[in-house]
Amino acid sequence: MKQAVIYAERPPNTVGAEHFDWSYHLTAFYGIDYRFTTAKGYFSQRLLQKNHQYGFDPVLEYVDLYFPVKDGLNIRIGRFLSVPGIEAQLAPNNYNMTHSLLYTIDPLTIWARLRA
Repeated sequence: MKQAVIYAERPPNTVGAEHFDWSYHLTAFYGIDYRFTTAKGYFSQRLLQKNHQYGFDPVLEYVDLYFPVKDGLNIRIGRFLSVPGIEAQLAPNNYNMTHSLLYTIDPLTIWARLRA
């Protein structure tokens, strides 16, 4: 099994300009592909210390904070997937059955980002 993916989220309520709101998003998976997305020091002991074939990785997790400033300010803090091209890290979003060499050497996750 390459990936068993689970999504959990609460989208922000950005309608109106007079309230604060928060939201979250979590995408996690279990399978062989955790080798490509594991971040050192963050759920990485299963791979780096024990070299297990199967593992867990919370690939995408973030919190949105919506502030009623002008047209709305959304601050997003967390861990994100990078976008190397047509290849996606999660199986439901990937068009290809296999990955290119670029997929194995490119950084696949990044931390913290602000969006206004």
